[in-house]
Amino acid sequence: MESTNAHINQNAERDHGINLRQFLWQYIGNYWYIYAVFAGIALTVAYLFLRYEVPVYTVNCRLLVKTTPTEEDINEAFVFGELGIESGRRNLQNEIQIMRSPAIMETVVDRLKLYHAFFLEGRVQNTELYRNSPIKVDSAVPAVVSYSSEIRLRPIDDNRFMFGVEDDMKEDIFGLPFSSGYGDFIFTNNPLAPFAGRDLIVRFYNPLGLARNMSVRLGVRPVINSDVLIIAYSDPVAQKAVDIVNTFVGIYNEETIDDKNKIAKNTLDFIQERLRYLDSELSQVEYSEEAYKRDSEIPAGLTTAVAEILSKINDYEFQIEELDIEIAVMQSLEHRLKEDNNKYEFLPAGLLSSHPVIEEGIKRINDLLLERQGKLRNATVSNPIVEDITAR
Repeated sequence: MESTNAHINQNAERDHGINLRQFLWQYIGNYWYIYAVFAGIALTVAYLFLRYEVPVYTVNCRLLVKTTPTEEDINEAFVFGELGIESGRRNLQNEIQIMRSPAIMETVVDRLKLYHAFFLEGRVQNTELYRNSPIKVDSAVPAVVSYSSEIRLRPIDDNRFMFGVEDDMKEDIFGLPFSSGYGDFIFTNNPLAPFAGRDLIVRFYNPLGLARNMSVRLGVRPVINSDVLIIAYSDPVAQKAVDIVNTFVGIYNEETIDDKNKIAKNTLDFIQERLRYLDSELSQVEYSEEAYKRDSEIPAGLTTAVAEILSKINDYEFQIEELDIEIAVMQSLEHRLKEDNNKYEFLPAGLLSSHPVIEEGIKRINDLLLERQGKLRNATVSNPIVEDITAR
């Protein structure tokens, strides 16, 4: 009985092996040409994809944002503290939000003149000519319609070119201003970049809209357990991405330094103004004293005798002078607060140290102005948060 079962199992295994080979031959061997066609199509699609896919280059930059004070920062904070100015440390998350706002990118777009670009027309895709365009834009005041139009520029010779859309192109001259339905322009030849013999596509962008789009594409992330930020930007043109990142970092550093110095500059300007006023007052007092001695014929010996009296008088006059200075400072601050032109200017701090209540009020106003300035980088003056800060 056991021998019979083993024989049956062997026959089943043999039948199973024969069926597998028959299956492979029936569905693969007999239709091999179909698999060959699909393999050829897949290879062709892969080749075309790699041939015409636009590569995107990512440029990274590491930026150190000092949030922990160094010895230089401590010395600076001491000087600012003597002037009554609070030199606050920067917060990494706040700096990230500032970088992601379109305000800095607007300046980048303006400096690099990214609001217009030339593309070389291709059979499948157009290639941007970032720095090697044969045509330069000397002046451009594009109309709104140009932002959504594919405008062509076709050089005829070294002096003439055709400009317009595909079915409506007009002849113009290099170096001379001309007007069209798309705006007012001046184009010139670039001798360093020869013309390739194909049409150029000219694209104009709304600067604010372009800045917002670039801000979205900008990557800013912190390095864990450090004060370093990684700034990344991607673009099909590698050199363009490099220029954008470098310009962005430069503008950010400029604005950081400018914000840091605003209150200190206003305070120092105010102090210099008061020093000039005191210098003129002291010169006048000294001149009056000499004239009085000369006219009254006061003997030199009496000078020693009245030294103590004059010393006390000087002490009283110094106190009176201090009060006069404080009154003048208060009047000047009142004048600044009432003037519309100086409504959002920082107030000089540290000049009324004997009046802590007033100093606290000045510090509060300056803090609100700094907060308002930071919010305006991401919002308009009509924003409810900005309006609330302005009302305060």
